[in-house]
Amino acid sequence: MSTLIFENGLVDKVEEQIIAHLRQYGEDESLLLDMSSIDFIRVEAMVYLTSFIASRKSKNLETKIKYYENEAIRTFLYNSRFFETIRDTSNIDIHNLVVDLPEYFDKTFLSVDSFNRSKYEVTEEKYTRKLTENERIEHLRDKGFYPLVSLPFADDTEKSFTLKEEPKNWTEGKPLVSIIQKSLPDKVVIGDKISKHIIYESITNSIRHPNSDKLVISCIRPNNQKNYYTLVIWDNGESIIETLKNELRKGNAIKTEGESSDDPHSCYCIMKEKQSGRPKADNVNYYFSNEVPTLQNIEEGREYLKEEWFILLASFFPGITRDPKGIDYEDSKALGTEKRPALTGRGLTYLVNAAVRNFDGEVRVRTSNYFINIKKAEKDYKTLPNLFFEKFKNEYYVIDMKNKYDSEEITPIDKKIINSLFRVKVQQLPEREANFHGNMITIHIPQRV
Repeated sequence: MSTLIFENGLVDKVEEQIIAHLRQYGEDESLLLDMSSIDFIRVEAMVYLTSFIASRKSKNLETKIKYYENEAIRTFLYNSRFFETIRDTSNIDIHNLVVDLPEYFDKTFLSVDSFNRSKYEVTEEKYTRKLTENERIEHLRDKGFYPLVSLPFADDTEKSFTLKEEPKNWTEGKPLVSIIQKSLPDKVVIGDKISKHIIYESITNSIRHPNSDKLVISCIRPNNQKNYYTLVIWDNGESIIETLKNELRKGNAIKTEGESSDDPHSCYCIMKEKQSGRPKADNVNYYFSNEVPTLQNIEEGREYLKEEWFILLASFFPGITRDPKGIDYEDSKALGTEKRPALTGRGLTYLVNAAVRNFDGEVRVRTSNYFINIKKAEKDYKTLPNLFFEKFKNEYYVIDMKNKYDSEEITPIDKKIINSLFRVKVQQLPEREANFHGNMITIHIPQRV
């Protein structure tokens, strides 16, 4: 058994250490994750570890955790339902996961009340909530977080239930939303945007990922160091990138025909970063949200994708979907037909628009061997190459000079009108050591300063 001793609980550092360990030792049959030296851990890191352990379990690799020496970590992991979530996603009981578990553990209220309790209990006759709404509110209000919960997602019936029920907890007027709203700047009004454009669309997105049967969600309020709420949603389905790439390989379209009146027109300014250590950007470029990834045949007929990261970015463009004709809605009991949109492929578009444009937050996505971060770029737009902006109210009038020389005349077609300007950081990680299991979306919503 090899041992990995974590230095801190930031998700970036946790992943860096895991990648370095895998480079040195490979995927050992047995791995001990030693958390006893750290005094904090972020919710994103817990979800990341949940995914990592689930990936190892799918390969029949053993994973152990050491933590109990640190009382603060022990209490936070208990209250966050970390071990329950691992049990639900990897079918590993805490007694088979944690080394040197105290003898008194089975006699504590934690093992009886917390570890044996799931968020929902699903039976053939009905669904019974085992973690009540009041308990969830109490966690967020008194303990500062909405615990990790593994939502029913094993089949179409469970997915349909989750899609119907979970967004209700995030509607306007609910205590959960009220708590968050009180901490936000006056100009930021949540309304039903979290319910409709973040929770509902995230769950819908997860349902449409092939082979997804696990879904985890959590929320934590700001502390003294971080002035934002963090909302994390993870599914164990096929990567967003691979899902779209498979359709391109088949020669299928991945963009719907036509536009919706609600479609935002956005410009995404890209800062690509190389692997290891997140160095300064070495490349800046920009893309408009009407662009579409394509497969090209080059180098003696070898199939080549423009760049994989662009597929991930394009998944946030309106109309980009593996199912442009909405067949999923016709065939899937999970999605149902009563809420079938007129045009599909808008879920992630509405999500990033709500989180970034409406809430002044940011969206982070970890999938495959890529990481992407999306936030507003208003402070940086004047420095972008080949773009000239003129802002009027909430719109940008953009003159695109990417393919022009200074002496060439600017035509009306060069002038684009966009609603949103985003700054995007893209990081490509080593494919073998950093191939993430599933899709993790992290949303930061800033609180009142």
